[in-house]
Amino acid sequence: MEDFFLIDDILWRDVAVRHAVRDIASLLRRKYKDVFYYQAKGECDFVVLEKNTVTKAIQACLNITDENFEREYNGLKEAMLVHNLSHGQIITLNQSDKFVENGMTIELVPASYFLTH
Repeated sequence: MEDFFLIDDILWRDVAVRHAVRDIASLLRRKYKDVFYYQAKGECDFVVLEKNTVTKAIQACLNITDENFEREYNGLKEAMLVHNLSHGQIITLNQSDKFVENGMTIELVPASYFLTH
């Protein structure tokens, strides 16, 4: 099994992202006992473990751009494939979108919506 870490250190470099990630991490920790960082070939900011099974994979990033789309999308997709998940989320400041590929759905979700629903 891959190593899991609590938080991706790179995310903490940007103040705006730091606050959003802190809020997302806090929400996930309140809702779920085991929340980890996934790293293998790619990276995924949050994976939720319930009853020894990964049930959710979530990325967090300020904005999806041409420069970071591939890294964020592929890291999430890898975690989903490894853990046999059909749905994942990329939490952003205010972007919404949906991507469907090979039976997997990846949604871009605004942080305000994610944190209140």
